[in-house]
Amino acid sequence: ISVSTDKSFFKNKLAAGLLFYKDKAGDSKMGINQTNFSLASRVAIDEKNSISTGLQGGWVQRSIDISNLSWDLQYDGKTFNKSFPTGENTAPFNFSYFDISAGTYYMGVVSDLLSVNAGIAAFHLNNPKQSYYGNNDKLHVKWTFHGGAAIGFKNWNKTLLPAFMILQQG
Repeated sequence: ISVSTDKSFFKNKLAAGLLFYKDKAGDSKMGINQTNFSLASRVAIDEKNSISTGLQGGWVQRSIDISNLSWDLQYDGKTFNKSFPTGENTAPFNFSYFDISAGTYYMGVVSDLLSVNAGIAAFHLNNPKQSYYGNNDKLHVKWTFHGGAAIGFKNWNKTLLPAFMILQQG
């Protein structure tokens, strides 16, 4: 389940958003609850060019319950026996962390037939700890680079939209 809303203010120069996300999956009931608040600003460089910058911060809670899973030690060589010990710590595991992301985006009109855009964003800037076992595993920063163009053609009602996106994490 995901619910989000956003609203612009001050003649579209500032915007704020709120996101709620909840998911639970599988026999382990692996779950995530997330709440994010976003704030973004758009600045016109001139009549044809603008830059937008945004920040997002939020709280993430993850959980897993492995008590309903089956393990190798519960097989006696022929059949599965749930009463056999698993050899695993089957207590519910939970952890939570604060997460910060930021990005910037450029959009420009070069001519009546050409506009361009490019952006960069970084997620998990604070490298939050992410482990069900309490160790120091950290979530690496995820970088996103993207760009594109809208290329029109005289006397032809078609537009070419080349684009790229590069993602890198860890």
